[in-house]
Amino acid sequence: QIVRSPYEDKVMRELADDLSAALRSLRGRLMDEEVRRQYFESLLNKVDTAVLVTDKAGHIEWMNQAAVTHLGQISQLPEALLRASAINDIPIIRIEQNSTVLEMAISCTKFVTQGKEQQIISLKNIHSVLERNEMEAWQKLIRVLTHEIMNSITPIISLADTLNERSQEHPDDARTHTYIQQ
Repeated sequence: QIVRSPYEDKVMRELADDLSAALRSLRGRLMDEEVRRQYFESLLNKVDTAVLVTDKAGHIEWMNQAAVTHLGQISQLPEALLRASAINDIPIIRIEQNSTVLEMAISCTKFVTQGKEQQIISLKNIHSVLERNEMEAWQKLIRVLTHEIMNSITPIISLADTLNERSQEHPDDARTHTYIQQ
């Protein structure tokens, strides 16, 4: 439905029509931006990496579902996260949350938007990866120790086999029995 301008003056009518077109265009852009924002928010809520947006002081402005799952509904970064994001030098942090220890890889990106300093923090729970690596390290250690023990036992087994063969070759030889007993 087209709305006619209430103005009789041609210039005013054209100005009103141009203003109406500009408003329609602006509404369309705002709608597109909102759809895009909802799309990216939905996408970020599907990943298993916790993503948080904070201000300079660590006040949380937005967090995805994985962050809520790991950290709960919080409004301020935990102290360990705040320190890690400030120095941006600690790749792995331990956070104790609800009597559970979380080992998380952290990544921070600082940026300025509309004159406001913010940071995006991503946290990946790596506890299972660390456990798997620890298990693999133990398995390697056990293999090495088993190999070294077998290397030490091999000469003893060889000597025992030789003595056994000699004792079977000369069952009545007293000298062979004396060597075996020593």
